[in-house]
Amino acid sequence: MSDVPVLNDLVIREFVRSLLRRTHPPTQDIILLHGRYEPGAPTELKVEDRKVRVADCPSVLSVLEAEVGHVGGLLVIVTPYSDDELGNTLRSRAVKQRALRIHRWEIVLQRFGARERDPRLRDLDWVAEGLLSMGRRDGLKVAGTMLDYDTALRCLVQHRLGLTSDAPDITDLLTWTLERSNVSRLEELRGDERAGLEDWLVRTAGTAANPLFALISNGHGTDALPFALLADMLWNPELEQTDPKDSDPAAVQSRAMAFGRAQGRAEAYLGSSADPGELLTLAKAARGVVALWIGRAADADPAAAATGQLLDSVLLRADQLLSLFGAEALARYSSVLQSGLRARIDVLAALLPERPGERGPRSVKGHQQALSAIEQALRIVEDHELAMLRAEEVNPARMAVRLVRWLAAPDEPPVTVADGIKAHVRTLGFVDRALATLWLGDPTAPIETAETYARIHDRARAVRDQIDEAFAGRLAAWAQAAVPSEGLLLVENTMERIVLPLARGTDPAPLVLVLDGMSSAVACRLAEQIRQAGWVEAARDGLGREAALAAIPSVTTVSRTSLLCAALSTGGQDVEQVGFTAFWRRHRIDAALFHKGDLAGGAAQRLSRHVNEAISRAEGDERQVVAVVLNTIDDALDRGPAKADWALDEVSYLPELLTAARLRGRPVVVVSDHGHVLERERGLPSGEAATSARWRSASIPPKDGEIELRGPRVLLSGGSVVVPWRETIRYTPRKAGYHGGAALAEMAIPVLAFLPSADASLPRGWHLLPPERTVPAWWDHSTPSQAAAPATPAEVRQRKKAASDEDALFAVSELPYIPTLGEKVVDTETYREQRRYVRKPPKDNLVASVVDSLIDAGGTLSVEAVAEITATQPVRVPGLLATLRTLLNVESYPILAVIDGGRTVTLDAKLLKTQFGLRDEA
Repeated sequence: MSDVPVLNDLVIREFVRSLLRRTHPPTQDIILLHGRYEPGAPTELKVEDRKVRVADCPSVLSVLEAEVGHVGGLLVIVTPYSDDELGNTLRSRAVKQRALRIHRWEIVLQRFGARERDPRLRDLDWVAEGLLSMGRRDGLKVAGTMLDYDTALRCLVQHRLGLTSDAPDITDLLTWTLERSNVSRLEELRGDERAGLEDWLVRTAGTAANPLFALISNGHGTDALPFALLADMLWNPELEQTDPKDSDPAAVQSRAMAFGRAQGRAEAYLGSSADPGELLTLAKAARGVVALWIGRAADADPAAAATGQLLDSVLLRADQLLSLFGAEALARYSSVLQSGLRARIDVLAALLPERPGERGPRSVKGHQQALSAIEQALRIVEDHELAMLRAEEVNPARMAVRLVRWLAAPDEPPVTVADGIKAHVRTLGFVDRALATLWLGDPTAPIETAETYARIHDRARAVRDQIDEAFAGRLAAWAQAAVPSEGLLLVENTMERIVLPLARGTDPAPLVLVLDGMSSAVACRLAEQIRQAGWVEAARDGLGREAALAAIPSVTTVSRTSLLCAALSTGGQDVEQVGFTAFWRRHRIDAALFHKGDLAGGAAQRLSRHVNEAISRAEGDERQVVAVVLNTIDDALDRGPAKADWALDEVSYLPELLTAARLRGRPVVVVSDHGHVLERERGLPSGEAATSARWRSASIPPKDGEIELRGPRVLLSGGSVVVPWRETIRYTPRKAGYHGGAALAEMAIPVLAFLPSADASLPRGWHLLPPERTVPAWWDHSTPSQAAAPATPAEVRQRKKAASDEDALFAVSELPYIPTLGEKVVDTETYREQRRYVRKPPKDNLVASVVDSLIDAGGTLSVEAVAEITATQPVRVPGLLATLRTLLNVESYPILAVIDGGRTVTLDAKLLKTQFGLRDEA
């Protein structure tokens, strides 16, 4: 009786329902069915409001017992015996007087509303059994009269395996394997059904599903995604090939053996021989899944944390498999594994110089080659897929390289106080930011990498100490007389020189945000994020940002009060309120000042009603300058932990205030009252009991790392104090950070001005500040020097004339003039043809200047920089860029593009040369 079909309650229910719905339903109350009833299936059913009892009768005696015990309702007897064995008496009471055989496909076709089935389904009874096990579901109707093969298998895959897609692809399968319960559903299927479903999925998702199913067959189904990430490395033909530059035969052999050994162990884990093509296709899908997760994990979305945890678990398992295959040494070839990122960072660290900034015996060419190797290694680190998520690992590496660049040509000690303050906001603040990051270090770094970072930090710190010592000496000499200097912005005249011109020269009135304790290092990070939020930076000096000199000592009760009162003063909030309003009253402008306790709003309001109302009075008769003091950074110095970087949303109320200002069209001035230094755990210089962390009375002469400051700008301790210039000195118990001393990080007050749009009004003599002018050249290797402004067309012509005059003056031999790439482009027939499509094309030298400036900047410039290069009003730059795209984007190729929401212009130099027939040009 091995061919006897096993019937379940769903099949019997459908069969009985079909009988009862016929035009002439049977009057008998017994149904004989040939087969066996599935063990454990329910024996009491309800079909069409009728009670149905099912009896599994494996013997003739059990059949007779079921018949005798039947007292009402409908009885279904499931038995393997033939009609002759059952006898005439029983059959006379049964429907059709015989044992009926259920044809599964008939029931399936009825369920799908079909009349016939695909010929490919004819011998696939397992498909029918599986479809019958689905029960009754809506939406199973076919469009025509035939149940086709793909519809049947798709429904069965969805039912058996839980794959919801109508056409599962390899990505669907990879994510499906992450759940052990999903893999178990496939493993538990009967052999013919499992083989059939796998075959259909291979045809639907592609042959890359073969290694996935091989892993499941070998008991490693949940490792499909981690395994695929390794396959991208182990079977990548480009990685397997030997580097032609590698002349070491032992290294070549070792590399080949490492790949061969890892592939062999991976195949054993797979359970079958590997098809590289299938594995690489699977790996490509796996990378797509992980790339999607990385993007989601980087979002500020509530689901980001869950995605990050899933990503971490998959990458951890991939690294475990890498170790299992003995391929740890190959990790650096992976652009997605966590171990790959770690290996790339460690390779970079190994290239960093032992004595950064010192030339040593190596030749100039040798130093250039070493720096080039470091830059290439950093690019490889930053190209890793995880770089955007692993800032705690990547940032120290990036900062180490930046400091190596800076140490190659560090700032000279300042000649004047003004030089030191300006250098700090434009260059040294970035050095301090990098130093703070390196001090905190990389929590995952091996000891060798950590020691390299420490070595670079200490070398850069030593150079910074020399600069701070020189500045402190200049400050001590200047402070005694404190002679006003037009080139030196002071904390007490910041309102008059920066905010007042904005209040008079712009409409609406400005919002002043005083970030208590913000250093230049913090300011450069916050400024990046403010610009990313759509604000446009401006300054009095078109070459860079400004900073003011703090009062002495550089503490809140002295320096913040002097800032807000616009005069050297000491005191608390009451003094600041009176002094602030009095200053603006003298200039016949209304003003409002808010402190920490004034900011919190009520229900459904982040900011208080008073603050919102004040900011709303931006124009007209009620026009009002508003200042808000934010204490988040200064408070954190007391409570810690120390932070190297501050994000915009970490400063309480800052995002909300910026949004409120932008809605009203207000320009914003972001300023500090003093900076700070971070805790470095180096002990105390004296046993004197001090009340402040970074200043003391002059009763004890200054020691190493200290200096005495006296004069009219010293507002405490009788006009004479001893302050440390070395950042590692403190006088009070340990905190996260300190201020009050004479280090540039404390004395330099960053002053940043932002406009809500590029076409907002500016005071006379002010300039828009392109991003290229806000960072030093060594910070981002592709960024032009902040001191070198992009050349305008007039400047280009002037330089040519000067060069020609110089040649004539010294009677040197005639040298042929070599045109720039931009000049070559506008001199081509292709460009002349493109000009025909522009009604009023710009002058050729202007187009050439834009092209050359983009080339010099590495292919990227801000829109503000383009405005300056072309001497175009910011409001007209979008139109100019549209014209330039028409001129340069031959056949609509994206040679010139505007990205980042219209803030950045890019140029593809290679495509430019190709489209303008300059393919062979350098």
